[in-house]
Amino acid sequence: MLSVLSINPLSEVLKFKKLRGKDNHYRVRIGDYHLIYAPQGDVLLVRVIRIGNRKDTVYRHF
Repeated sequence: MLSVLSINPLSEVLKFKKLRGKDNHYRVRIGDYHLIYAPQGDVLLVRVIRIGNRKDTVYRHF
């Protein structure tokens, strides 16, 4: 999953979802965890913002 993210952060294989209220923030589910990330422009740079268990408050303070 992370290898696909490193090649194309908006690949349909990831089944990503856009976060409401954020312009360029997405989440992808990896097992019981959510990875929140923000692709950075034309350069292949992905900023991982938070990784957390879905049961926990991964979205709190975000």
